[in-house]
Amino acid sequence: MRTITLMALTTLTLLGAAFAASGTTTPATPASTPATTVAGPMLTAGQTVNVNTAPLADLEKVPGLGVKLATAILQARPYKNQADLVKKVKGIGKMNIKKFGPFLTY
Repeated sequence: MRTITLMALTTLTLLGAAFAASGTTTPATPASTPATTVAGPMLTAGQTVNVNTAPLADLEKVPGLGVKLATAILQARPYKNQADLVKKVKGIGKMNIKKFGPFLTY
């Protein structure tokens, strides 16, 4: 058992050294670069999207909304207000609506 553990540690050490020597690194994202999604850059403060008319790509740009929630929003349209959205869409609650609520209009 001790031999197997020692061999495993040696292998991991060698793999780590080989990876480090390869020069492969993950570049840091500059702080000035806006967050992006597949659909494009995320919305920033003051920007809004109408949940009753926006296509999926626009809903995906709302911070805190992923593809799953954006798709659920599309499928449960129309909405009268924020309370109606929370009521109709499973996965949207009082806590996470605080994150993306300011980016939505009805």
